[in-house]
Amino acid sequence: MLQYLRETGTYGDRFPTIFCPGCGIGQVLNYTLNAVDHIIKKDGVSPDRFFFASGVGCSARLTSHYLNFDSIWSLHGRAPAVATGALLARPELKSIVFTGDGDAAAIGGNHFIQVCRRNLDMTLVCMNNGLYGMTGGQAAPTTLRGTLSTTSPYGNVENAFDLCELAITSGASYVARWTTAHPQQCIQAI
Repeated sequence: MLQYLRETGTYGDRFPTIFCPGCGIGQVLNYTLNAVDHIIKKDGVSPDRFFFASGVGCSARLTSHYLNFDSIWSLHGRAPAVATGALLARPELKSIVFTGDGDAAAIGGNHFIQVCRRNLDMTLVCMNNGLYGMTGGQAAPTTLRGTLSTTSPYGNVENAFDLCELAITSGASYVARWTTAHPQQCIQAI
């Protein structure tokens, strides 16, 4: 699967990893590449048909730093809209969106809802850590009630979005939720 990775990152910092110790984003990349490899080998889909989009945040670095596929590092929260545009222009693409929970549920919430409603042939992988991790651990729309964070030192007072419920309610035809501790299920879901 090394053929799917860039030899060096955009900024020369691909290895060692740019992600924090214990972060599961690298595992999500591995699971995604396993799924892509399966599609390429078993279904005969050309690697040129894959397109990746990402917004802003830690998960966005997967497209710009690591992948040897066509990709766009878009504006904050706008990756689903960018991927929608790519699919409308070229419906034969296999579009995969990498987003974080802050990216998808906050500034990109409307785009997330609309892409679920439209049911395009798109895979949206949301890495949900329940807070804004890249900017210091502030409460996000997915932060559970009572969770301590830099912006909620006495506990978050708001209810969290359940992104799977939101996707289902918005009309998405396929929704899955797995942790990085479930590699086979993640690969199959992707």
